[in-house]
Order: sequence, then C-alpha cells, then structure tokens
Amino acid sequence: MDSFEEETLLLKQTDGSCVKQAVLDAGANLYELLFSEEEQAYYVGKWDCKGQQLYMLPVTELPQDTLADAAGCTVDAAGRLCLYTWEGSIFVFDREGQLTGQWESGMPLAENGFFVSGMDGFYWYQDMGGELLFYYLNEENGQFTAQISFPYDGDEAGILQVFGALDCIWIATGQSLYCYDLQENTPEKILSWQNPYINLDGGDLRLLGENSLGELVLLFQKIDASGFTLYEKAVISWADEGLLPQKETITLGTMLINGQPTADVEETVRQFNRYSQKYFVELVHYFPRDETGEIMENVYLDILQGQAPDLIDVSALDVASLADKEVFENLEPYLKDSQVIQKENILENVWEEGQIGGKFRLVIPFFQVNTYVSHAPAPGQGWTFEEFTQYAAAHPDTPLVVYMSYRQALGIALFAGMDSFVDYEQGKCNFTDASFSALLTEIRDMCMIQTGPMEDSVTVEEFQALFEEGAILLQEISFGSTEEFLLLQQQYGSASSWKGYPSLSGEPYHKMSSQLRLSMNSASKNKEGAWAFLEFLLSRENQERSRLLASFPVRKDSFEQYIRTPSQTAEPEKIDASAQDIALLVETIQASHMDNRSIDDDVFRIVCEESEAFFAGDKTVEEVTGLIQNRVQLYLSERYR
Repeated sequence: MDSFEEETLLLKQTDGSCVKQAVLDAGANLYELLFSEEEQAYYVGKWDCKGQQLYMLPVTELPQDTLADAAGCTVDAAGRLCLYTWEGSIFVFDREGQLTGQWESGMPLAENGFFVSGMDGFYWYQDMGGELLFYYLNEENGQFTAQISFPYDGDEAGILQVFGALDCIWIATGQSLYCYDLQENTPEKILSWQNPYINLDGGDLRLLGENSLGELVLLFQKIDASGFTLYEKAVISWADEGLLPQKETITLGTMLINGQPTADVEETVRQFNRYSQKYFVELVHYFPRDETGEIMENVYLDILQGQAPDLIDVSALDVASLADKEVFENLEPYLKDSQVIQKENILENVWEEGQIGGKFRLVIPFFQVNTYVSHAPAPGQGWTFEEFTQYAAAHPDTPLVVYMSYRQALGIALFAGMDSFVDYEQGKCNFTDASFSALLTEIRDMCMIQTGPMEDSVTVEEFQALFEEGAILLQEISFGSTEEFLLLQQQYGSASSWKGYPSLSGEPYHKMSSQLRLSMNSASKNKEGAWAFLEFLLSRENQERSRLLASFPVRKDSFEQYIRTPSQTAEPEKIDASAQDIALLVETIQASHMDNRSIDDDVFRIVCEESEAFFAGDKTVEEVTGLIQNRVQLYLSERYR
C-alpha cells in the first residue's frame, strides 16, 4: 500500500435529510436510505463515485415504521439495493431505485448476522463463534439455503464486518481483512489493519468497496466527543511492500485506563503512523498504581534507569519528583530548529504548564477546562479561600455541593494552593505555617454546616437541577469548545459567576485537563523520531482535529480559528458568540492550570490522612500540622532530593 487519503464528512444532507443506512458498491457508488425531516418521508438515493446524484426516489409502498426498523443494507453486482430490518423483513430495489421484491424471513436477521451481496445475489451470514455460515437468498420463494462456511481465528475476530463485491465477499476482523472467493470457495488474507502504511481501526469499518482503479474505498464511523457521528473515508492502493522503505519504530509508554489506552491516544498514534513515511509509533502499556504501588514504582524505575520508552505519557506520574533528574528531554532546542512549531506559536499558559524543572519538557496537544460556577457571591472570576468559606457560612442551610466531605474541601482548597506549602524543586515543605492551620480550621467549620445527600446517589442532570433551584451553591462544569462554553452560559444565566478554584491571592484559577501529556525520554536512542511525533502533535494539521475531540488546540493560530469558527455539527443558535463572550472564554482559559502541577497525590494523601484526627476532634490543629510536616518532609527527602 503506497498511498492513503482520508477526509471527514457528516452524513447529513444540506436539505435536512438524515442518512439512516448507507452502502458502497464495487464501483464506489454510494446508496442511501434517507429520512426527510421536513417532509417526514423516506427516500432511496444513489450517487456515483464523483458525488453526482443518479436518483432520489420516495419510498411510498412501505410503512414508515417498517423503514424506521431498517437495520442495514447491501447492494449486489447489478446495482440492486437490499434493505433488511431487525425483525427479518427484506426489501429489494432495482438499479433504478424501484421496489421489486419483499419477503418476511421469519428470522431476526440483524441479531444473528447481516446481509452481504455476491456476484449472484444476496447472502445472510451467521456468526457461530469461530465460523461464519453464509446462506443464499432464493428470491423466488424468499427462503435461505446453506452455501459456504468461513472458519476464522476467534482470538483475531474483534468486531466482524462482512461486505459483498463482484466475485467475492470481504470479511473484516478487528485485525485483518480477508477476501472470500465465491467461485473458488477459498479465503485469502489481504491486509493487516496494523500494517505500518495503513494503521486503521478495523473495528470502526462500516462500508467497503472497490473503485475503477482497483483501490479499496472504505468508510469508517467515528463518534466525536460531542456525540456526533462522523465518517472518515480512506482509499488504499496497492504496491510491492518490499519496495517501500522500512519505518523506524518509536515507542510510546501510556497508562491503561480500565485496562485500555484512551481512544484519543490510539487514534492520534494511528494518524501519525499514516502521516509519517519514516517512523512508526508503537504503544507500550503501563498499568496504573495497584494497592501496593508496585507497578507504578516500576514506571519510575524504568525512567530513572533509562529503560523507559522513547516517549512517555506522564498524565498519571508525579513529574515534580523527576524534575531535577534530567530524565525528560529539554524540548526548547528542538522548537528553535523546527519548521512546524515555535515557542511563540504556543499559548502562554500551555507553555508554562509544559515546564518541568524550569525547562519546556512536556507537550500538551489539546485540553479542556474544568471549573466551578457559583451563585454570583461577587462579580468577576476568582476568590480567596477565606471568601470561599465565608460564602459557605453565609448560607448555612444550603450546601456548597451535594455532599461536601473534608477530603473534597481539601482538594478544592489545595488545587491552587499546594505550592504555597510545598517547594518541590527544593524538596521542602511548611505545613506549620499559621495560614495552613487557619485553612484546616476553616474547612472544619465549613463542613460542619454543610449537609446533603450522598454524592453518588445523584445524577449529572440532578446536579444541574439542584444548582438551578438554589439547593446547592456550586456546580462543577467542563467545556472544550466555544459551543459548550456558550451553552453553559445559557444554562446557568447571568445570575451565576465562573469563580473557579479558590487561591491564596484570589486570582482566577481553573483546571486544565488533557488525556495526553507527553515527555521525551532523555535516554531515547531515537530522539529525532520521538520529536517527529511531538512535532506532529503540534502541527496545524493535527491541531485542527481538536473539534473532533471537543478540546481546545494549543497552537495560537489554531486556537484563534477554533474559538471563532462554528462547528459543522453545532446548532446555529448555540454559536452566536459576542466579543464579550469570547473575551470571557479567553480569560477563563488563560487562568487554567494542570492539576498535577499543584497537587502531588502522595502529599495530598498524607494531608488527608493526618487531618482526619483534627476534623474528628481527636487532636489539636497544632498536633496535626506537626505530623503532616514531619511525614511530608520525610517523603520529599526520599522522593525529591
């Protein structure tokens, strides 16, 4: 395979018609079942491979509830379209789009298998687990007869997809694509989705066909972060793989979430692997900390001993403890020599969040913002923790949140304030300071008056309703686009204030979150390749993918375009942003900070553990702050010095 092209499109016609089912034939012609929202009617349509409409006909012979039950469609070599429903109804339209046949199979076809079409008609297949059984549809009586069997490796299957062609049936597993020759009754493995020159997610494949050049034309379904269904078109051409240059492998260490890497990470890697002609990124998985902490400690050992992957996702790591170890490459010299990205192109606060040990070592490709909205205790953003607790005291009968625990209050207070008590670079702390004692006392007094139902008994919608009713004083929100920001503005109205997290200075402070935060291993044997991936993340081309992720890009030019350009999937009434709206959005983003820059998980855990005795009334604040000081200082001496 020597070429790859892709484009993203939304399957919704300009006249408001929604595509319900779609399929490509062997000539890459597109057939669709559409529903006109304006006319409340169904149509069948056909477009050639150049996008020219060949027909668009209303379907008047069939009840709408039957068409609404359509589970899928296929097309045969003669250009006939076959629709089938979840309940087992079958409908065939001729090459001109006219209904010519309909049958009731008596079987729930979509639950057992899906229709595919071969050279001689339509087939239904059944997945038996390790074997596919294909049944031929006899159009004279609407009955099925057993035809062929396709055994497959159950471990390879993943999500099976089956597509018809002129003289074969295409069978896509999660790892590979097979071609089953109907004349020879033999399967052949055509390609692996993980091929360095392809790198596609076979599980997302929805349509497949061949064009007149013999190239494969594929359509992959994607669900963006806003819940919209998008499709990516891919064209794969053929070449002697032995004549193509061998790609150099770059390793990327990432933390598994619930046993799997995040979909965004995998898709970003696939994008780069298709983009680069020289490098291929391979994921190396680490597991998050277990009860003993052993696995997480192995990550630190690999990093300190120079055995870590070329690139490391540090999202779950305590990067402050590694700041002075020179284990992460300083990326500033690479930026100076880059033709793709310079320091001046990166948002200032993102640049600051990329600092480790005073040097730019951390790449954040996209981000979202999390913050707290209050019932406008004071104009503008930002507040001190004293103002925060005074707000709670002024409303003794209304809880700040649905359930305010001591730990949650500490988390809110120390998100922006931990650096006031801990100097990670020097490996020192000062929890015996009077301001920390006052903070603990304020939290104790505040939580004593804050009551409410347990948090895990309330849904997201109920949270919002409670806030709007005035039953709680704070609501945590997140957004990654102008549309989401404006929608939240509309939801909460002018009576609310985007206060954010309390800080010692009272300046605005919000949380920046990102699923991918990468550093280059300073011991990497292929720094050029590692930088090529980081450079790709910050390229204009990749930054424009931010809308699919519902996240803000970090390049200034991409950011400016993103916040002012409506999404093609957004509703028009939600994107009319005024200059004041944009100014507030930018102000909020500029005051956002990564959570791992302020709170070290282990330090925070020690603070919470020792504070419990004070909150319970078992120890004085002086006793507790002394214990916290000793434990944290010992930890810092071991970890940071």
